[in-house]
Amino acid sequence: MNTITDTTLLVQNFTSFDDITRRAIYQEANENQDVDLVRQLNELGMTPNLPSFSGPTILSKFMDIATKHDIILHFLKELRKTNRLLTESEFQSLSSKKWFKKTQLSRILGCDHLMQKIRENKLKHIKVPLKIAVVEKTESLKVSGWDASDNLYEVNSNQIKIFAEIITSVDRKLSREEIDEIIQVIATSNFVDMCPANIVVAEDGVYFIDTEFKSFAGSIMWYKMGRFMSLINEDDQAYFKERIEEKIKEPSTKKKEYNYDELKNNLRMFEELSPSLIETNRGIIEECKNKILSLEYVGTKKVGKDWSTPNEFSFNLREIIT
Repeated sequence: MNTITDTTLLVQNFTSFDDITRRAIYQEANENQDVDLVRQLNELGMTPNLPSFSGPTILSKFMDIATKHDIILHFLKELRKTNRLLTESEFQSLSSKKWFKKTQLSRILGCDHLMQKIRENKLKHIKVPLKIAVVEKTESLKVSGWDASDNLYEVNSNQIKIFAEIITSVDRKLSREEIDEIIQVIATSNFVDMCPANIVVAEDGVYFIDTEFKSFAGSIMWYKMGRFMSLINEDDQAYFKERIEEKIKEPSTKKKEYNYDELKNNLRMFEELSPSLIETNRGIIEECKNKILSLEYVGTKKVGKDWSTPNEFSFNLREIIT
C-alpha cells in the first residue's frame, strides 16, 4: 500500500479520514521512518498509548518514530551538557585518567541506570566508572536503535566511540556493608550478569564495570552469586550464603512481556468470561487492549513479530555540541 503521496494534502485532510485509514497512514509513516510526518500526525491525535517500562532503556518498541527521535536527541544533548559527549580533540585534552575503549552507546544508559539505583538507595560503597562518548567530526550524526531483548531498546552509532575509566583493583575482601549493597543494587537494577569479572574491588568501594544491556536482560539467577565466594572473608561466608538464600526464596516481581499473538489470545479468553468476571478484571483487559492498539499503530507489516529491524536517526551534530 502506498498511502502517502502528497504529504501537505494528506495532513490537511487527515482528520476527515476514517479510523482505519488514519491508522494505515500512521503505520506507513512509521515504517518509512518519516519523523516530520509522524510528528504532524501526532499533533492531529495519533500518538499511541505508550506503556511504562523500566531498566536502562529510554525507548520502547511501542513508541512512534518521532518520539524515539526526540528522546535520542534529548539524550545526546544531556550527555553534552554533563561533559560526557566530547569531540576527539576535547577527549585528547582530558587529564591523566586511563581509559578502556568500548562499543555501544547504550553502555552509558546502563551506567546511568546503575547510578540512579545507587542514589535512590543511598548506597555508600557501590560505584560505576565514568563512561564518555567521543564523536568523530561530522555534519550528520547517525544513531541506530533496535529492540534487543527483554524489552530493552539498544542505541548505537558507528560515529561514536565509548571510553570507560579504568579502575585499579586492590587485593582485599568485601565488608558486610559492601555485601549488602551489592545484593541491593543487583536486585533493584535487575543486574543479571553474575560474573566476578564484572565488578572491581577498589580501595574506595566496589565498581560495577559492565553496563551493556545484556547485563540487565532476563531474570536474576541468585544461585550464581556463589561465584563471588573468593571475595568473601571466611568469617562472612555463612552470612553471604544466608543473604543469597533469602533472595532465591523471594518470589519474582519481574513482569512478563507478551507479544502481539499472546495479547490477542489473552483478550479473547477474557472476553469469554462471565460479565461479573469481566468487570473484576476490567483493568487488566483495558491494559491488554491498549497494548494491542499500540502494536497495531506503530508495528511493521508483521505486526508485533518483526521488531529487530533497526531504526536509523540522523542528527545535526552542530545542534548537539554547540
